[in-house]
Amino acid sequence: GAASDVEALGAAVQCLSQLSSHSVVHCRHTGSAGAMELANALAEGTASLEAQRETCARQLKALEDDDAGTQKPKKGSKREAVAKSVAELEASIEAADALTDSVFEDVFCKRYRDASPAVRTAVVSRLGKWIAARPGKYLETRYLKYLAWVLDFPTGAERAVAAAALA
Repeated sequence: GAASDVEALGAAVQCLSQLSSHSVVHCRHTGSAGAMELANALAEGTASLEAQRETCARQLKALEDDDAGTQKPKKGSKREAVAKSVAELEASIEAADALTDSVFEDVFCKRYRDASPAVRTAVVSRLGKWIAARPGKYLETRYLKYLAWVLDFPTGAERAVAAAALA
């Protein structure tokens, strides 16, 4: 079920986060890129969940407007089923956001200034993918300030990746 999926994804995020802190640069790169890519998949999936939630919310509003005089939905009614779907979608979105926030804090915030340029560019480029997948969430100062700081790095390749992430 959904709970076991979240648990498995959490375990994968934790494993990749640990790998991203390894002293060997190739392990650090693999862990960082893997964690950021997993979070990118979560961001893309969450965007789909948000679209489904909006559709269900519109359906629920229409059903509530039809049942304007009724206080509580009838047991087993379509209105109750749609309300349950909205609640489940919101819970799934919150769980995915918690995992992506964990990757952001545990991997990105530590690796965007890594000693290896390959690790830095890997995490910055993937943050750009997050922004493209869910601009409503990731076009905030909390995330964008890091890209702005990378634009001030001395290496041109890193600045180019940050500029591409913002494009």
